Amino acid sequence: MAIDKIQSESINLADNFAFTGTVTGAGGITVAQTWRLTAGKTDNNTVSANLEACDDASSGNIGSAMTESSGVFTFPSTGYYLITYQATFSFATSSDAQASLILKATINNSDYDIVCYAVAGSNSSSGNSNFAVFGQAIIDVTDVSNVKVKFDTESIGGSGTSLTGTTDYNSTSFTFLRLGDT
Repeated sequence: MAIDKIQSESINLADNFAFTGTVTGAGGITVAQTWRLTAGKTDNNTVSANLEACDDASSGNIGSAMTESSGVFTFPSTGYYLITYQATFSFATSSDAQASLILKATINNSDYDIVCYAVAGSNSSSGNSNFAVFGQAIIDVTDVSNVKVKFDTESIGGSGTSLTGTTDYNSTSFTFLRLGDT
């Protein structure tokens, strides 16, 4: 005799259950990955070189990996993604300086719009200062062939200003979390 309906008071929801079929609608994060800049950058354009998926012994990933080509990140599956990033800028001069790390997204694999703009500035009289910026946005990835993101720098270079990077830890990094279905 099959059970058609289970009374909630007849099952202990704190117990663990083993399912032999497919469970749907349970939710949860199915993609999580962090990338980082492995060397400093001093020019104004897309962060397109010296990128790696974090590979420290303590780094963790969930699900399929993001892919990157010439600074353009491609998502492994459709869904809503939370993208967070941190950037550390080093200002070597004592004059007023400003630098930005900008998250841009495309929905047609061609035209990019600014989604998040994070700015660091220095007017230190002593120079040699470091500033960190943070940004985040949720992107609706409806088509993995057309919806992509990249990170651009602006107003750095020339006067000793740089976006910092290292392969040893996250100085400038980008995290991608798939939150749920689109």
